[in-house]
Amino acid sequence: MKRICAFNTIVPNGDAGIIFNGLTGAVLHASAGLLKSYELAVKYQPLDQTMIDNLFPDQNIRDTLLRENLLVPLNFDEYDFIEKARSIMVTLDLGTNVEFIVTYRCNFRCVYCYAGQAPPHMTGDMASRAAEFAADLAKKRNSKAMKIQFIGGEPLLNPEAISIICGHITALRDERELIVKTSLTSNGSLLTRKMLQLIRSLGPVEVQLTLDGPESIHNNRRPMKNGNSYQTIVNNIKECTQDIDELTLRINVDYENVETIPDFLLKMRAILPHETCLAMVPTFSHTEAAAHYANRCFVNKDIAPKLTEIWSAALSLGYPPSWNPIPTFMSCGAVMPGSIAIDPLGDIYKCAASYGNKSFIVGTVEKGLDTSPGGVYNQFVNRDKRILASGQCRGCSALPVCMGGCSFRSFRKRGIMHSSDCRHDYRECFEDFIRQYFKWHLMQKKCHSKAIE
Repeated sequence: MKRICAFNTIVPNGDAGIIFNGLTGAVLHASAGLLKSYELAVKYQPLDQTMIDNLFPDQNIRDTLLRENLLVPLNFDEYDFIEKARSIMVTLDLGTNVEFIVTYRCNFRCVYCYAGQAPPHMTGDMASRAAEFAADLAKKRNSKAMKIQFIGGEPLLNPEAISIICGHITALRDERELIVKTSLTSNGSLLTRKMLQLIRSLGPVEVQLTLDGPESIHNNRRPMKNGNSYQTIVNNIKECTQDIDELTLRINVDYENVETIPDFLLKMRAILPHETCLAMVPTFSHTEAAAHYANRCFVNKDIAPKLTEIWSAALSLGYPPSWNPIPTFMSCGAVMPGSIAIDPLGDIYKCAASYGNKSFIVGTVEKGLDTSPGGVYNQFVNRDKRILASGQCRGCSALPVCMGGCSFRSFRKRGIMHSSDCRHDYRECFEDFIRQYFKWHLMQKKCHSKAIE
């Protein structure tokens, strides 16, 4: 006997529809006739083989529905499946992911900045000790792969620390034949081919830069101490494109700039590499330093329609979807055992968003990690398991994708990490996520649509 999977979502799409399965990430096109058969299956389940054959006479369609978990055995436990997938992800996590916060300083004065006062750079000596700690951690974990990320502040204000860290990780890579990937999150004003080539010598480099819209708006929101930040960044993108393996353009969106984004994206299409990813993210006034900006941030009811509008514009211009509804079975990388962030003082955090908050420190490069059962480190590692066990997200079709949302935001809201950070505004976008993801894959000829039309 079979039944419809609890994590199927039906999304209207013109005269037909899309069937999305949250456990497998399958996005399938369904004709009007198939949707009618599907609705009958929902009504008359559980289904024996005769009923399945009558409802779905095409063998190819039946095979697809079963293969993609759209139809599951009657006794199939979706939540047990999610927990096992989560557990496998954590158990098999042999990689080591280290974010080096080489400085909190910045040469911009962004109007919505949440960071507040900045402590000193990471010194050369601390950079060496931090890199040695990361190398030892990779050895202890017997890692086969490693990701090194440089963030800040503006990390390119501290090229000395980046150079020292790259030297240590290069030696480790060569010694242990590690697969190394790198990333740089920068405002883009100090980007140079020389620095990118240094970082890229470790392994392929992902770069995230930020432009907040047309020149006048961007410069007003993200001014440099001296000079035109917009034109500087655009020139650096043009100069450095060949040394970037994957470029993400971040756009912080709110009432001030949202209406300008479609025209801005059209202009940038001629400047950015064709495969550039977009991260169009609502601004939030979630810290004391950014509280003054609250009146320009979207209210919850506006987030879904505003984001949907600009995502649609981006997709029509050939940009990949800003967000994909692919099940990851984890809320974020911070819940993985091998993921840490090291700040300029040598303090270690699990979550990059929490750095500077001393209650979230999980160790130091001098004393090592505190992995005691009740400590912050294990609160992160076990957070998603506790979310599933509590049942607080049962019934939500986005669960395998979201896994309860952001741990740090949960803590800020309720004082506990294992509470769901349910972003109802994003749940309202979920069908649009699926629709745009389907359209993109259809454009790329990667969709299963031919199998079930």
